Amino acid sequence: MTSLIENNFLENFRNELANFSYKYVYVSIGSKFNQEYIQINGVSEKTNANVQVLPKFLKKNEQLIIMIDRISSEESKLDHINYINERVNENSKCIIINTYANAIFIEDFFDILLPKLFDHYIDPNNFVIATFLKFINAPNELERNSAIVIQNSIYKYLKLFQDKIYINCFYEWFGYQRILYNYVYNYHLLTTYQISSNHLYEIETIINRLSRGTSTMVLQNQDIINILDIMIPLTIKKNDEDKYVESIYSYLIKKKRLLSI
Repeated sequence: MTSLIENNFLENFRNELANFSYKYVYVSIGSKFNQEYIQINGVSEKTNANVQVLPKFLKKNEQLIIMIDRISSEESKLDHINYINERVNENSKCIIINTYANAIFIEDFFDILLPKLFDHYIDPNNFVIATFLKFINAPNELERNSAIVIQNSIYKYLKLFQDKIYINCFYEWFGYQRILYNYVYNYHLLTTYQISSNHLYEIETIINRLSRGTSTMVLQNQDIINILDIMIPLTIKKNDEDKYVESIYSYLIKKKRLLSI
């Protein structure tokens, strides 16, 4: 079931959460469908907006999905609703808040959502906030600043809420990087690591090599292990018994594709 909120955003959002019966919560910001194919480094790629809206790690039951983005046309609104309704079970729910986010909205939105999650004992491991505020072409100053303000507002709020209980629930998309296109990273933990372009290049090399073969790769670089361990894949389907959030490192270790020494 999908609800579309187009006015009185906060009041209607509060009402949608009145009968809260969920165990898993996923919030995406900036994830709407724009176009079917995009160009990344001169290569045509199918858009991954579908897994931005509904990542493969979502659960079939007791799942709350919240999408925040501005959808202009009536046809696009209907497309989004139909796509979601075809894939979300009746005992789960999706709420589309049809608006642009800004710092004021983010604060008011979390004033409603986070106390609800806290009061219903939502495990931080079952809660993900993901921002997809990247631009395929060079953004103008307003667009760039808007994305930074939203991310800073989310991070600031999480740091102040209930002893930072949900601080590690915030993820950011890598953006239009061909190898990392279907991954998000833990925003808080990445700020604690010293990440260089060389690290990202090595990460891309590892993921690319593993995607092309079946052999096991040995990892010794702890910096690379740390980064892989805060990256979540959007496209790997999970079973109901699997953890809600699992890093690509944990997944590859479990599948015996990686070995760390």
